[in-house]
Amino acid sequence: MNAYVLEPFWLRVFEVASRLKDIAKETGYSINTVSLALRGSERVPEATRNKISSVAKKFHYVPNNVARSLVSQQTMTIGVILTDITSPILTAVAHYIERLLAQLGYAMVLITTDKSLEHEKRALDVLRAQQVDGMLVFPANHANLSHFEALKETAYPLVLLAGRRTAPFDLIAMDDTLGAYKATRHLIELGHKRIALFSGGGEKLEGYQQALRDHDLEIDQSLIFEPGGIDYEHGYKAAPALFRLEPPATALLTATDYLALGAIAWCKAQSIKIPEQLAVIGFDDIEAAKYSDPGLSSVTYDAARISKRAVHRLMELISQPSAAQKQTEKTIIEPDLALRESSGKHLKVSVS
Repeated sequence: MNAYVLEPFWLRVFEVASRLKDIAKETGYSINTVSLALRGSERVPEATRNKISSVAKKFHYVPNNVARSLVSQQTMTIGVILTDITSPILTAVAHYIERLLAQLGYAMVLITTDKSLEHEKRALDVLRAQQVDGMLVFPANHANLSHFEALKETAYPLVLLAGRRTAPFDLIAMDDTLGAYKATRHLIELGHKRIALFSGGGEKLEGYQQALRDHDLEIDQSLIFEPGGIDYEHGYKAAPALFRLEPPATALLTATDYLALGAIAWCKAQSIKIPEQLAVIGFDDIEAAKYSDPGLSSVTYDAARISKRAVHRLMELISQPSAAQKQTEKTIIEPDLALRESSGKHLKVSVS
């Protein structure tokens, strides 16, 4: 390090030490007690911590994490990588994670990748350069995780928030395969045989296909669509294809609620009745699903539970780095179906 870097660093250290001394003098406690209290140490009684914190605010004290990280080898920051910042589910997870980390004294560094592997690789480099203490990641491609291998080899704390059970990393995720299976089974039990899917493949496609097989229904490739995205527009533009089929689809499962809401919007514009002419189930149960017209049936996503368990596991890996090299933990959470008007709920339909 050159003098240009050292000088401002040590100036910051001296400034912090001076303010700690002022706080100690004002409160009557030792500098060590003040330092412990401001770090939230339970070795200091709560009443004492509150008194010291109040005085610290008076002196505009801000902890020097740079200095602290040199001693503790931790920056008290966690990297979070999302695939899509516009997704209400992913932003809900990020929101929960930020609140949970703040309670533990950590800050969050957020990066989005737009589902690009190249962006994801750069995000890993950026976060490692910033020396975050661990990462929580929604991977861009569940089948391509090779660029995470270097992290595992060094026992770097990493938890994936989506993906396959076979991934060689710690994984805390909803069971998308089971969710798609449940939704497809529900439509079959309502009497549907021509069930379409808007999905890019992966676990949701597998669950859909398994439900058809288990109920002795043909897997018709003409009913499986790649809508080119996951948003309202993609659902709206893909919907007409359902009615060009012969015979047309009578039910639709979509990989996201946005796709389902887009398809419903197109049907309403064409005076096609939901669910009488097309039953629809989405995925994730976003807030808009509850208030759409008709109400959208959806596969639930427990953002709070995912976030809580993921942060807990990451803290375990940070406190016990060798655990990452021993045995990975897989927590796969079973989703429920939130049944509303769009699927017909439990109303049986007559399908030829």
